[in-house]
Amino acid sequence: MVTLPYFDLRRLEVAVVHAGQAEALPEANVERYPQRPDTLLIRGVKHGDTVALGGWDPAAPIVACDLPKPRADADDRAVRLPAGFVPVDLQRAANRKPGQDWSDVKSMAGWQPGRTELYGVPFVLLDPLPQAGRIAVRDAAVPVGQAGSTLFALVGPAAGKAKLTLALDGGKSVQADLREAFRVLRGWPPVFEWEVQWVQVPLGGRKVVAVRADGIDLFAATVAALPAARLARTFAVCRAQQAQARADAATVARLKALQPLFERIAGHIAVLPGTASSTPRSGATAQLLHRAGLIKYLDFVSPRSLIDPAAFNAERYWLALYLGGENYIQSVAGPQDADLALQRYLHRGGTLLVLPSQPYPFYYNEKDEAVANAAAFGLPIIHGWEKPPAEHRYTFVRNAAQKILTGVPDRLPWPEVGDPRFRGVAAPPGSRYTPLLTLEDEKHTKVADAAAWIELTAGDLAGGQVGYVWSTLVQNPDWQSAILTDLLKQGLTAAAPGLAEGVAVRAGTPPAIDGKLDEPLWREAPVYPLAHRFMPAGVPQQAADVRCAWDDQSLYVALHAEDKDAWSTLTQRDGNLWEGEVLEAYLDPDGDGRDYIELEVNPRGALIDLRIGDHEKVGQADSLARYRSWNSSGWRAAASVDGTLDNRADADRGWTVEMALPFADLGVPAPKLGQAWRAQFYRIERPRAGALECSAWSATDTFHNPSRFGRLSFAANPRHDDFGLYPPGADGSPGWLAQAGTWRVTDGRLVGRNSGGDGFQANGIRLRALELGDFALTLRYRLTSRGDDHRDGFWVGFRAGADGSGYTLCLNRDRTELHKAVAGGRSSNDEQRLGQGAGVTGDGWHTLSLTARGANIRAVADGQVVLEAVDRGFLGDPPLKTGGLVLSARKWSGSRGDTVVEIDDVEVR
Repeated sequence: MVTLPYFDLRRLEVAVVHAGQAEALPEANVERYPQRPDTLLIRGVKHGDTVALGGWDPAAPIVACDLPKPRADADDRAVRLPAGFVPVDLQRAANRKPGQDWSDVKSMAGWQPGRTELYGVPFVLLDPLPQAGRIAVRDAAVPVGQAGSTLFALVGPAAGKAKLTLALDGGKSVQADLREAFRVLRGWPPVFEWEVQWVQVPLGGRKVVAVRADGIDLFAATVAALPAARLARTFAVCRAQQAQARADAATVARLKALQPLFERIAGHIAVLPGTASSTPRSGATAQLLHRAGLIKYLDFVSPRSLIDPAAFNAERYWLALYLGGENYIQSVAGPQDADLALQRYLHRGGTLLVLPSQPYPFYYNEKDEAVANAAAFGLPIIHGWEKPPAEHRYTFVRNAAQKILTGVPDRLPWPEVGDPRFRGVAAPPGSRYTPLLTLEDEKHTKVADAAAWIELTAGDLAGGQVGYVWSTLVQNPDWQSAILTDLLKQGLTAAAPGLAEGVAVRAGTPPAIDGKLDEPLWREAPVYPLAHRFMPAGVPQQAADVRCAWDDQSLYVALHAEDKDAWSTLTQRDGNLWEGEVLEAYLDPDGDGRDYIELEVNPRGALIDLRIGDHEKVGQADSLARYRSWNSSGWRAAASVDGTLDNRADADRGWTVEMALPFADLGVPAPKLGQAWRAQFYRIERPRAGALECSAWSATDTFHNPSRFGRLSFAANPRHDDFGLYPPGADGSPGWLAQAGTWRVTDGRLVGRNSGGDGFQANGIRLRALELGDFALTLRYRLTSRGDDHRDGFWVGFRAGADGSGYTLCLNRDRTELHKAVAGGRSSNDEQRLGQGAGVTGDGWHTLSLTARGANIRAVADGQVVLEAVDRGFLGDPPLKTGGLVLSARKWSGSRGDTVVEIDDVEVR
């Protein structure tokens, strides 16, 4: 068995090295586990062999596999039990073979035989090898013949009419109370479902003739021939464990009731990775979710995935759980890149639920350095104390006004058990803060909040939500069940898809506001679907979309709705257009959520513009009149219908709204390139038959929820970018997304440095919001420096997918190459190329033209054809049809020197 945590071993070739020669093992000798990608079972390995995964490098050091624990059975002289304990010999009666199959999570793979000591009591566990796989007794009796004060037994989980009966001297019998059983051993890795529980039966000095297991597995038993007083510490621990077991059972039952909420966002729940000293997968909360059958809804994110925006983001994961202790991962591939990933997640509208196993989450990083960084994630932790001052009495007071934590009483006493190091939380600036439990002394003086729900409404994290509870409360047997389930319920209910993000492209010529999107500008602007249906929730039955543009005077918005029955009766300015069919734009330039503009247009071209100053009062008559009193004097809008507006009996195709809103009417200056507004776009559809349908650009539960507005950034035109609008030092955002290397705009040119990439996929800077099928690209570039690998140079990736697929045009030192990668990681290489042509020489500026028409690809440099290729199913996969555009200053990781490329005048047609 080979296990390498955090590595995916499933696709690696396995070889065995004999006498310095590597020989690939047949797949029949390798067991790969879908549920454990980091683990392989390798058969046919002999003593002295070396196992090589993913290739054999004779110079690489060999990791020794020492045997940390030799097998030992009850007859082995190595087994020594302390005086006063007599193990019961189960070998002859053993009749249960639960299996040791590592591919079956219901087997008992990982069972460790031999002597083990639990809470001061020694047990001997049977070895399946000499026992033909039999390691337990079931529906049979085992002779004992030993008197003592207590019998301790290790059993499987009880179900139905299970009984463990002790036959005593004199013909009497006594049964173990299986309701008081608690778990002491469990399968590892946690994906395995087996567990072993502890039970104890007081004997009072009586002799046990035999013990019989009915409907339950008996794995071990030991009689303590000691006075009960000598076992006081063992009994004290057992009482605490029994209380915890009762609490766990109650928690599991309540967690099971949350299954519909888990199912609602299945695939959208992440567990943040832990460190070596703080592993969430094996923590108490994860184990409770496992027992409740809910672990299947969680994705345990790896450190590498955490820092990858394509893998960990608020659109994919609506809810992120922190289940670790005081250590967390702060840096993975670069300084504090994991911090940035979590901040980016909250900024995009993610929900973070902090259910820590130790008092101060985010306190130490992966290097055990004290960073006390929780406030960086919208969670200001108050240090509190190491233990409560003895002169005071403390009580947790439930906030009666909140509706999140409802399962606990109004007042909770300070816990008698658990970690006494109190760490509370305070309200971060610019947040809607809801205290849940507040710690007070006997004079009602507040210490801090022990649990809170935080909606971040200002600053860099605006849009995110954070829930927190002090670790000792969530682990306390008395309150664990209510606190854990109530907070999970809140997190699952409040979590929503990440805030929508889009760009308004720079308009060269203002569009004519006529409701007809026939200008080139609208063909070039990214199109964003209004894909989130609410009231009721679901998927829109008829599609709608939005696109935006801007110049120094106005914001331009185009909304289109597919509609089989476009209709309207309202024509009055500032009428209640929402009572019919309508398309809407909501704009919040400063993003504070306190006031915003609402613009509505119906199919007849009727308009209403409102300034909302207190969205909580929307619907009140006096508020609506105040909202209507504002008018944009320069706002222009028009609607056009593709069909017959006045005929409800025929089938229409849709309708379109086009509008221009002067920045001056909003009282704000023209935005700068890269600036972002909070914005939202809606469609109200009232079909002839069926229910009202409301859909939005950014996922929401209602119209007037500014915390769920998306972000609209002001960008250059991605199809015509000469980089002249960017301030010096800009990274190309929002029109471009830097993913690898360093990218800066200098003197009106985009400069890339050392994008890296050891395969043949282009890494670097990606053009946002454009998915290219057939296209023609032209640009100017100049290499001012190049790494010393022959493949280093300027690369262009196109039809590049999030799954790693795509084409790459490599303008290398001596030649031009075309490579292809397909989903799953397969790609061409130095020996197998899709195309090859002449190199581009000279140190000055070059003009590159790249066209892709179906399977035909052509590159022209400085007016000369340097490559032509046709993808006729290369690599056994059909031609790639669509994907993104990536520019790369490629430098191999082993290269010396730097690859630096300057890029200008990018045009995509």
